[in-house]
Amino acid sequence: MDGDAAFSEGLVRNINFKGLQLFLKIKIPEDKFLKLTLVLTQDFTMEAEVWVAWHKVFDGYNNYGLYFTKIKDQDKNKIYEFV
Repeated sequence: MDGDAAFSEGLVRNINFKGLQLFLKIKIPEDKFLKLTLVLTQDFTMEAEVWVAWHKVFDGYNNYGLYFTKIKDQDKNKIYEFV
């Protein structure tokens, strides 16, 4: 994440062109724009600006709904191939 750099493993439950649902052990700021680098596989890394739309805690994990606010067209193609 831009600014306060942090690395965390997590679980992507759902991803599409509009955003993703992400489970993390760390807590990230809500109602805020963030820049992040998402590594889904060795061959699929993308950078995006997201809006943290919502947050819930589930089984000790922070569950976030993130909307893409800036994403490259080439990354949209990567998402399509990944899904």
